[in-house]
Amino acid sequence: MNVSGEIQRPGPGNGEDLNPHFEQMSLEDIRENIQLALTNKIGLEKLRLEKRLAQLARNPAGGKARRPYPQVLPKYQNPANPGQTWSGRGRQPAWMVAQLKSGKKLDDLAIKTIGSL
Repeated sequence: MNVSGEIQRPGPGNGEDLNPHFEQMSLEDIRENIQLALTNKIGLEKLRLEKRLAQLARNPAGGKARRPYPQVLPKYQNPANPGQTWSGRGRQPAWMVAQLKSGKKLDDLAIKTIGSL
């Protein structure tokens, strides 16, 4: 629709690629042409997205290789369940929060090493 409210016909002047015999085509032919054009566009977009997905799968960091980090050993241990440990990085686990609320200190929960005894 243009400024005056008239409906504009799509055509070469509007940058649209349409069959030059548009007015002589049946509605079924027009529908098939539109369906074919949309199918082609969807197929091209699907290929583009699959290519991008393959790139991301090869390098999830988005182009930069992530530097290797050394393994972080645990620094704290739950006295009630020695299998539960925490390295001191990130969010405190629930057992750590519960122990701190009960009055324990971080030093009380620290894993004792041979050199610190």
